[in-house]
Amino acid sequence: MSEEDYGPVAVEVRRLEQELGITPGFMESLLRESDWSFVIKTHAVLEAAVAHLLTMVVGEPRLKPFFARLELSGANLGKVAVAKLLDLLEDRDRRFIRSFSELRNDLVHDVRFVDFTFSPHVKAMDAPQLRSFRNKFDTWSVGDIHELDDGRSIPVVDFFRDNPKLATWYSAMSTVAIIYGVKKTHLDIRREVEEVKKWSGFREFAEKLSALSPLPSIDTLDNPEQKPE
Repeated sequence: MSEEDYGPVAVEVRRLEQELGITPGFMESLLRESDWSFVIKTHAVLEAAVAHLLTMVVGEPRLKPFFARLELSGANLGKVAVAKLLDLLEDRDRRFIRSFSELRNDLVHDVRFVDFTFSPHVKAMDAPQLRSFRNKFDTWSVGDIHELDDGRSIPVVDFFRDNPKLATWYSAMSTVAIIYGVKKTHLDIRREVEEVKKWSGFREFAEKLSALSPLPSIDTLDNPEQKPE
């Protein structure tokens, strides 16, 4: 299948997966995993993606091990904290990653959660708790109403209540795609700046060389019989 067969979010996710050394399509396959496995593996991808973003934007490959060892959501010194300092991720993406880290830590540090599933976890919430859950784990909605594939419209908070794993996966896909886009934008800008510097340096060198030894004009080069004065 070509990139045209996937949506823009899936395309950018697959490109980042390839850069991370993950089989393209890995994130899409996580929907078929158990909810516990989904959380653990998605968190691993988020952690690798943010470390990759920081390494590429800073532009120093030797810092890759340093960024890799930082906690993802450490309050004072973590990957997300550094991304905030560098103004790389929006509030909702940082909030989602921190919330996802909290959920992941709950699951891995208590063996009783090995059978964790989203549905009973979310359905036990009252209205304020559900709104809070949506606020923490939503990076994809553009309003309070979500259009379903069958044409119906429902409140986003209800979609999170009825489809918590799918809604959270949407957010994970969106955030990973945004991380790729931010990384690409910064690298494109850096290349443009380096290109300008290169040509500025070339022009300065040519002007100095011309001052030392006047070069023939373009007209002279076009007409070999014409001698420079």
